[in-house]
Amino acid sequence: MAEKIENTCSFDIRSKTTFSFDIPASMVHTNESIYTPPFATTYNMYWQLHLKTNHDRQKKSTNDPTYHSLTLNAIPNPDEEISSSTWDDREKFSATIFMKNPYLELEHGALCDSSILDYEFGIENFVESCDLPKTGHITIGVLFDDVKIENEKSYSPLPSKPWPEDLIDAWSNELNQPDISDIQFIVDGAEIYGRSSILSRRSEYFRKMIDGGWTENNCYSKKDGETSATDNDYSGEDITETATIESSENTSLEDTPSTLEIAEENTQQHKSLRHIRYKVNVTDVHQDTFLEMLRYLYTNNLEIDSKSLHRRPIDIFIVADKYLIPDLRQLAKSHIYKDLTVDNAAEILFGQVYKWNDLKNDVMKYVATEFSKIRKTSGYQKIVSNPVDYPMAVALMSELLKLLVPDDEQ
Repeated sequence: MAEKIENTCSFDIRSKTTFSFDIPASMVHTNESIYTPPFATTYNMYWQLHLKTNHDRQKKSTNDPTYHSLTLNAIPNPDEEISSSTWDDREKFSATIFMKNPYLELEHGALCDSSILDYEFGIENFVESCDLPKTGHITIGVLFDDVKIENEKSYSPLPSKPWPEDLIDAWSNELNQPDISDIQFIVDGAEIYGRSSILSRRSEYFRKMIDGGWTENNCYSKKDGETSATDNDYSGEDITETATIESSENTSLEDTPSTLEIAEENTQQHKSLRHIRYKVNVTDVHQDTFLEMLRYLYTNNLEIDSKSLHRRPIDIFIVADKYLIPDLRQLAKSHIYKDLTVDNAAEILFGQVYKWNDLKNDVMKYVATEFSKIRKTSGYQKIVSNPVDYPMAVALMSELLKLLVPDDEQ
């Protein structure tokens, strides 16, 4: 009897696929905005079509025609919500958006430059509203090229719902409570309290500090060539006196990591803080920034204030990078990217984020895309007029030039 051989080989077949939806014409004329159900081109890449009335504010008279727009909208998956770099996967697709009754087609081409800042593809003035039928159905759809056919079942869900507010509030109330805490942080002169059982589970940095038996005045140091928490493997074993923790991006930072002094507290001498086992002096982080970091470790929730002095996205990013909390670092990175505007992008790139390669690359891409506008801003002119005030001005200008003028065009 011949032996049965199971075919376990993977395959890579590319194909075209079409998604189309029939919408009652009466619904189109009575609703200004209609979204189709979500659909996916890969196990973690979701989309929707959006049909809406386009109210043109530039109309010169009431006799000007009214248009309907048709756009293809990307739905961020959980990874895309916290990292702008993962949006590059969508650029591998090209799409044709179409509408029947009347028959119209838009060859959009490659979905380039997709990001959390701009995730609509299509056209505003797709069809004059008066040309749409009043009865029957209107069909809208999209044709994708180069879709990969998978040979494994997908279990990835649509983006998940946020945590319930009452659960966030309950865990938030556990933070900074001396009576139920065993760690005391002295930050910027203020006392902040936490629980080692929570922090050690949520942060590799604090786990090493608490479970590793650090001694007074000792800091944990990465060995040369060792990967970091942002690489999903922070595993060094050396404990080196008065060492420093390097950035996860291996770049030089102006701010050095916190000096940690860990000592067992005498419960007889400190009856009011009898539960405190560790005392940690944090000398280089503002108390508002540090408390927000701890709040995230307790609740998985982040409250960023872009207009504040110490809870801006860049503040959270720096402290998350320093204390090796990769998910918080990615979340803060995403907020930095969301806050980018033509007016502030140049100063953010040249003045702050150049120290971290992954963050720099995202901001650099945005600056290159909007360079014709950014070069006219006061922020960019300030950099050009005073390059000595920006340590990496020459190197960043060189990188920017390569994006603006690729090698084959130079």
